[in-house]
Amino acid sequence: MQKTCNRESYVLSLRKSTVLNLELFFGLQSKTNQNINTLKSSILKSEDVRHDYALQEHDRATVSYIKIHWKLVLWILLSPMLHAFNLLVCLLKVIKVIAIPCIMIIAVFHSLCLSAQTPRKDSGVNGLDQIIPLKVGDTVPDELWDMPIQVINELEDKKSIKLSDYSNKKLILLDFWATWCGSCIEKFGELQKIQQDYDGEVVIIGATEDVKTRVEKFFEKRGKNDYKLLTTFGSKLLASYFPHKMIPHYVWITADRKVAAITSGESVSLSSIKEFIQNGTTPASNKYDMDIQSPLFLSEHYPTQNPLMHYSILTKGSFRGYPQGSKFRYDNNSVIGRSFTNTSLLLMYEGIARALFEEMNDRYTGKRIVLSVKDQSLIKEGEYSFDFINPPARSSTLYSDMLKTLNNYSGYYGRIVPKERDCLTLVVTDSVRSRILISKGGKGKNTLFRHDRSELSNQPIQNFIIRTEDLDFIKLPIWDITGIKYNVDIVFDQKITSLEALQIELAKYGLGLQQTVRSLNTFILTDNIDLDY
Repeated sequence: MQKTCNRESYVLSLRKSTVLNLELFFGLQSKTNQNINTLKSSILKSEDVRHDYALQEHDRATVSYIKIHWKLVLWILLSPMLHAFNLLVCLLKVIKVIAIPCIMIIAVFHSLCLSAQTPRKDSGVNGLDQIIPLKVGDTVPDELWDMPIQVINELEDKKSIKLSDYSNKKLILLDFWATWCGSCIEKFGELQKIQQDYDGEVVIIGATEDVKTRVEKFFEKRGKNDYKLLTTFGSKLLASYFPHKMIPHYVWITADRKVAAITSGESVSLSSIKEFIQNGTTPASNKYDMDIQSPLFLSEHYPTQNPLMHYSILTKGSFRGYPQGSKFRYDNNSVIGRSFTNTSLLLMYEGIARALFEEMNDRYTGKRIVLSVKDQSLIKEGEYSFDFINPPARSSTLYSDMLKTLNNYSGYYGRIVPKERDCLTLVVTDSVRSRILISKGGKGKNTLFRHDRSELSNQPIQNFIIRTEDLDFIKLPIWDITGIKYNVDIVFDQKITSLEALQIELAKYGLGLQQTVRSLNTFILTDNIDLDY
């Protein structure tokens, strides 16, 4: 019973409180209170313990009345929020109408400002990758023609120049070079002569990507009386207009801003410049740099997604689109191919022989070859290109396969055979004195036979043998039986010009060279009598 009363009390007090609050807050009429009081009296008089049922039967009208006013309460509470939401929507509409034109105006203004800062496709300012390269016949664009370019070695000590400064010249010759490029530097003397003889008609402008300090040090070492090239430095701008893979690289530009020719160093000479000045004739052959990373002469249209399982090509004659030299081709860490470009057949054979000797744990030198051909000039002086690529599974047989290919198609035949030969054997003659050979450490250095005073510091004894075998007065291969495994220090205080003088110096270190006969691996190269070339 107490439990029921508590429950009734909770319901009535809740509803009474609710109605009173509604009356105070919203001003409800007194009829509501009258209905509540009547309901309360009826429930208290009831003797039935089912008070909940009495409540429901006697209060239907009142409960419905209260429910209606709860809806009113919710509406009154939500009404300010709805008004605020409508106000916000209206405000956003106003902002939209005003803001969109403003944003468009700002965007147009910003794009106009940006166009003054962002380089055009051919401007070259902070947009080197967008520059359109120039080719023979093209006109130098205004952006390049009138652009200030920093230089050193200008005769009037100017810090910058423009190509347009030399519009009165018949020829502007751009020389792309580098401080490390020997063939570029060898050309300086001839370029100086051209500049002196045609000073009023020709200007030669160097272009290097080396930094300014390095270029200045380079010219300082050459001395004040040597040729000092008017040159740009530390910029890729010119190279972006005239891309190339090999240097020296020369661009011929006429007074009317036309690219007349793009050539290698062979086409730049006093005679070719004279011919151009007098007759406007440009060199017959232009320079087209090929991609040495790709197999030689392989079409650029070859589908790179298709693996190249094997490749071999041997050509006769020079091709200036490739450098002179050799390049290894790798698959991961394995050498699977090698190319030789614009090289004599003898150098190709020797490169292969050197690798094969290493596979035999031996060392090839120029004293290990027997050249037995009718005309040595043909094999020593001709220019050929050779590229050979094996599948990775045959990387271990690369050089033997290359040797077979050259033997089949070059007109010569090379092989490695053991041969009894006279040689100079390096021996220890005094074990006590030889102790001074032990290196004191420090930075490695090897200037043997390069100067009047030369030295070998903290280097293996094999480096001494390699340098010694290169001497003109050493006619025989050198064989080492000293057993020296440590690095050595050797100093020669005077220039060595004979075998006798060398023996005297070696004796100071407890060493000597003795002539003996030994069986040595020897590379024998002969004419291939089975081929007619």
